[in-house]
Amino acid sequence: MVTIYCLQTLITEFNDLGGSRFFDPRTKQSFKYDCIRDEATAHGSWSEDSAAEPWRAALETLWTMYAREHYTNGVSAVFGSSSNGMITLTACVEGHQFQPKNFWYVF
Repeated sequence: MVTIYCLQTLITEFNDLGGSRFFDPRTKQSFKYDCIRDEATAHGSWSEDSAAEPWRAALETLWTMYAREHYTNGVSAVFGSSSNGMITLTACVEGHQFQPKNFWYVF
């Protein structure tokens, strides 16, 4: 996950632009992500898929509320695209909380 302009977004296959560039659908920004430094640089503008955006934004509202309720330390994002009149929406959530007493023993 990467923080961009006080918002966090996820690094996934669904927002991969190639060449280590990703986009944040909320802020309409693209950025280059350095996984070694865990750093986002070279910010630029990004244009959403105009056919999918109204649907993506509506699901984003609901998905964000759900994620905040069930993943208090989590980050969520919704990605949308369209092709041949079909709209695809992908809702992602990343949530973890360190629980030192909740682990598996491997023998």
